[in-house]
Amino acid sequence: MKTGFKALLTLVICVALCLQMCAMAEENFSFTVAISLNSLDEYQTAMTQALEEELAKLGGTLIQYNADGSVEKQIADVETITMTDVDVIVIQPADPDGSVVAVQTAHASGIPTICYQLSCNVTLDDLDIRVAQRDPQIRGKVQANWVKAYLDANPDVVLNVCSLMGAPNGGSNGYKGWIHIYEDEAYADRIHEIIAMDSGWSRSTAISIVEDWLIAHPEMNCIQAENDEMALGAVTAIMNAGLNPGDYIIMGMNGDLAAQESIKEGGLTMTAANSKRAQSKICAEACLALAQGQRFEGEDKFWATDSTYQDAMDINTIDEYLASGNYD
Repeated sequence: MKTGFKALLTLVICVALCLQMCAMAEENFSFTVAISLNSLDEYQTAMTQALEEELAKLGGTLIQYNADGSVEKQIADVETITMTDVDVIVIQPADPDGSVVAVQTAHASGIPTICYQLSCNVTLDDLDIRVAQRDPQIRGKVQANWVKAYLDANPDVVLNVCSLMGAPNGGSNGYKGWIHIYEDEAYADRIHEIIAMDSGWSRSTAISIVEDWLIAHPEMNCIQAENDEMALGAVTAIMNAGLNPGDYIIMGMNGDLAAQESIKEGGLTMTAANSKRAQSKICAEACLALAQGQRFEGEDKFWATDSTYQDAMDINTIDEYLASGNYD
């Protein structure tokens, strides 16, 4: 009896020690992530900083490679990364089609690969996890829903819209989500598109374009943009012309810090904001799972971020969103 009790006691102690050692190993787990970035504008810089911080909380270290918008550089960067000792590769596509090779190259190396955030025409077989929106047009739809509410509250207003698109190779998904508003018969006589032009995601290019629009299209009273950089360019162009941005509806996307300040100052009207912090947490958790050896199949490879893209940030809602802790 005593022998049996001692054996049982020994087993319990061994199990407890194993559990303690496993917990300590998990607590001390460290891993390295290399990310190939599309670019490092204000938005992507903030995204990358948030990802670095969220990875650090989980024991991860981030190494950055900036493609600066070049597919060729992104492919070369990824080839370099595959020859280094990293645990996970994250690719933020520079181009929906051109970056397919970069993703496939990373995955073929045997290093777990995540395709992150931007459009890329890969299949789930080309990667280990896809962290992105299931509906890539969601931010444009957020803008459209905000405008519908604005028109409902202001029944005498008619909007004449000019749109600043990022670039055709960026998919123009924000713009595609926005233009559904023109198909809504309830607003057919209340909103009209004048022109849409590519501005290359650039504030300086947007300034030049909007300066021309102010002369060529004096009826313009609404500017829709696919990111905050271009929307802020519109604000600057209007101010440079001696006009009041508050007399226009000016809409951006992303919820950048500069956009937040502009909203508070009466420049930008609204931004279809997404929480960089919440997206980064999802990506960091995906990195940790892969670094620890977890693998996924089929639709389990898709880690959706749609819930982080729902916020129409304007002068009436900005304080509430900033107080939520989801925005830096």
